[in-house]
Amino acid sequence: MPAHYAVAGLSTGAYKATDKANVEQGARLVERCVMARLRKRRFTLLGSLSDAIDEPPVTERAPAFGGQRHKDQIPIDILPYSW
Repeated sequence: MPAHYAVAGLSTGAYKATDKANVEQGARLVERCVMARLRKRRFTLLGSLSDAIDEPPVTERAPAFGGQRHKDQIPIDILPYSW
């Protein structure tokens, strides 16, 4: 299943469940993010639900706030990622 979704799978030990809490919390976070994006929509077909989950999230913050920008706010894609 992880290969199908192109993700890495971490197995928890059979007798030592030290990673289980982290895995459960990660799954809960993903579930909340997906459900938050889809909470006001209704789906009648499984395919349309799958397509909606695959849609990229909105990355531009201005439309969410009526197109208004703060004077110090800069677009997200201008800043390069740095570690």
